Amino acid sequence: MIRTLLLTLAVLLALPAQADSASAPAASATAAPAPAGRDFMLTFDDGPVPGETERVLATLAQLHAPDGSPLKAAFFMVGDAPDNFFAGRKYYAPYEIWIHKGSAHANPELVAKVRAAGHFVGNHTAHHAWFRWPWLSSEDAVIGELQRWEAETNPPAGQPKLFRPPYLIETHAVKAAARKLGYQIVDGYTVGDASPIGTLYSVKQNALHYLQTAPDTGRPLVLIFHDIMPITYEHLGEIVEFLQQHGMRPVSFDPTLLADPALDDQPDSAPPQHYLSNPG
Repeated sequence: MIRTLLLTLAVLLALPAQADSASAPAASATAAPAPAGRDFMLTFDDGPVPGETERVLATLAQLHAPDGSPLKAAFFMVGDAPDNFFAGRKYYAPYEIWIHKGSAHANPELVAKVRAAGHFVGNHTAHHAWFRWPWLSSEDAVIGELQRWEAETNPPAGQPKLFRPPYLIETHAVKAAARKLGYQIVDGYTVGDASPIGTLYSVKQNALHYLQTAPDTGRPLVLIFHDIMPITYEHLGEIVEFLQQHGMRPVSFDPTLLADPALDDQPDSAPPQHYLSNPG
């Protein structure tokens, strides 16, 4: 009963206003239309969680890039997520009242397992911080979240420094902090697997819609999933197969093929979309 009331409240809180999360940076008015079939990369946010992250790894081990090589993805992990509702209020967005995120601090073996499988591990901040809170909005606060994440995950020297801001918030402070610490910001299109009203059908259709309609930049499209969500860890293989049946091609994650929003001169954040379809 309480869970139902909380989810209902989440919907009501989110409906009146637009959220900070967005599926992707604003498209150029001169961008070419998307091709009928295109390449896409898989990324996963908010882990790691025992059992759930491992199921995604097991599915990825069965997937292959067009050249037959094992498919590699990127996991944007949380350093040490708040472990209860009240602790989460300091860091999570005010309209995010459901709590379910991973912790690299609590699961170092999962971080090692993801890296050992050849996947990328990216920074999703220490606490999944909503950088609109006054106490988290400064450049120094963002730097603190990024560095605390590094302390929790011990990234190997020489590895690409990848950063996905929670809720896809990209203020000037967030971009400046990323530049100062040498991080590449990785945007993408959220498929809705973390929405409390999301379904397997809607996730498939969202992913296909983006692949069919997003402007063609000449780069693979980055899809954002959440390895801690049942729709993803139970059905990832089915979702990828569905996209392949529509002519789309999964390719291994490669940050050198992507633009870095931290280096552009666009306004803060991408155009907002509804949080319920684009949680961070």
